[in-house]
Amino acid sequence: MRNFFNRFLLFLACLVFANLAIAKEKTDQRPNILYCVADDWAWPHASIYGDPIVKTPNFDRVARNGV
Repeated sequence: MRNFFNRFLLFLACLVFANLAIAKEKTDQRPNILYCVADDWAWPHASIYGDPIVKTPNFDRVARNGV
């Protein structure tokens, strides 16, 4: 009976450490989400979309290259 208990504890420890390793891999990845809020600004009012008056160089850079 003691041998079974030792093997069971070893099995549980392996599961815990495997889950920790997987969770560590997932947290190292950066999310690909950008959330911008602007008052009275719509998507066509950016120079990347061809608006000749409004100059938005930072939004244009994000639109071209990502974050």
